Amino acid sequence: MKKLILTLSALLCAAALGAQMMPDSTVQVIAYWEVGDKMDYTLVEKVFDLDAEGAETLRTSASENVHFEVVAATDSTYTLQVRVDERSDQGPDAALEFVTSHLGAFLSGDAAFSSLLFFHGARLDQDRSYALELPYTQILGSGTATLENRFQVDRELTDDYSVVLRSETEADEKQLLPLVRNQAFALLQEREGLTDEDYNDFLDAFDEEIRTKPVKAYFGEYITEEIHLGTGWPLHWVFDRYVEFSQGKTYQGVHITREIVPEDKIGGE
Repeated sequence: MKKLILTLSALLCAAALGAQMMPDSTVQVIAYWEVGDKMDYTLVEKVFDLDAEGAETLRTSASENVHFEVVAATDSTYTLQVRVDERSDQGPDAALEFVTSHLGAFLSGDAAFSSLLFFHGARLDQDRSYALELPYTQILGSGTATLENRFQVDRELTDDYSVVLRSETEADEKQLLPLVRNQAFALLQEREGLTDEDYNDFLDAFDEEIRTKPVKAYFGEYITEEIHLGTGWPLHWVFDRYVEFSQGKTYQGVHITREIVPEDKIGGE
């Protein structure tokens, strides 16, 4: 199973319990789940290669059915199991399992789908924008960078049935250059047999290369999520990630898109 690239280590905590649509223009995302509750989703992922003009060419496309079930609950936590169809014949041990707070915020366990619960527990003012410093993985190879994530409620699309939230994270070559450097050294270790003792010489050569042939890089990640206010189940999750790199006439770019939608509408809506 392909795990979601996005992993989030910072979780928002609720200021108070109560109704989700507040009279003071705030909205709170709360999970109202019971043991035995289930939700079935379809996940579609597509990967596109980008050229220097921004044209996209489809590289891969895949879809899978994902099944969530609340298997345990206490006064302070929920335990959920997640199965995907391609692993359903492997027995109980094939299920992913994670624990959330009583509001639905991810606490521990398998983090493959934790990004669906990013906003759970948060009480957000519909007239404000928010920002958090979060780690982002696998931007270039196996690199990780801490970047500013900005998010807000889409007030025009939010009503008593659901809340729509948007988040975005962007970075340029100044923030990504350490990842480019580390990835280049890792490739040289693999292909040329460089060792850690060669690192200082590599840095000198790398810095000279950057001075003579500047690098341009871009990272952008955009997420839109709709969450059902009556239950706390996600209704629609759309993820787009762009990574672009160029130096001289060399250009590489990729666009990854993921979409998660429930197989059945909640409450027959």
